[in-house]
Amino acid sequence: MKRKILFLVINLTILLNISCNAQNQIINIKNQGYPEISGAYYKDIDNELNAFEGTWLFTNGNVSLKIVLVKKTMARTGNYFEDILVGEYQYIVNNIEKINTLSSLSINYTDQYQHHIWGNSLLKNRNRPFCTDCAENEMRALISIGNPTKDFFQSLVLKKLTINGTTALRILIFGGGGGKTYEGDTPPVPGLHVPSGEYTFIKQ
Repeated sequence: MKRKILFLVINLTILLNISCNAQNQIINIKNQGYPEISGAYYKDIDNELNAFEGTWLFTNGNVSLKIVLVKKTMARTGNYFEDILVGEYQYIVNNIEKINTLSSLSINYTDQYQHHIWGNSLLKNRNRPFCTDCAENEMRALISIGNPTKDFFQSLVLKKLTINGTTALRILIFGGGGGKTYEGDTPPVPGLHVPSGEYTFIKQ
């Protein structure tokens, strides 16, 4: 009887260890193309995403674009966890506010992808779009931005800069496409998004 109890205890210990190891497996988000492992934590081990946090402002004539980015750690995404940048933005043209999602930043979504800006892909020099002025080991971030109605999405490539001693961010906005639409949905609003192009933001 004692042998049976000992055998059961040993087996339960082994199973618990296997389960804990699977749930606590930490994978560096720099490892592009990683498989989605249930219970794993895709972690920003080197804190690369930290460089992009903050309030950033672009102004040019009658146009201003404010972006606020926050890093969320160990955010649950389906069956795994990950570190991710999320954010919201305000877009003004000719003193007319075209878009303002900044108030959504204070919402504690259970799914961080509900924010209007999100992502955690890290780009090296050799990754497209290529970077001709990046340092050898410098990482850029590739994230996504959605318009307020979530029917149009674009890509953002973020590169940290210093301009005359001031912290800045160069953001390339490109691409664009619609999300899923269903019968009865409100048609997309034409032009309700930030135009593609390259923008230089100053940290506020």
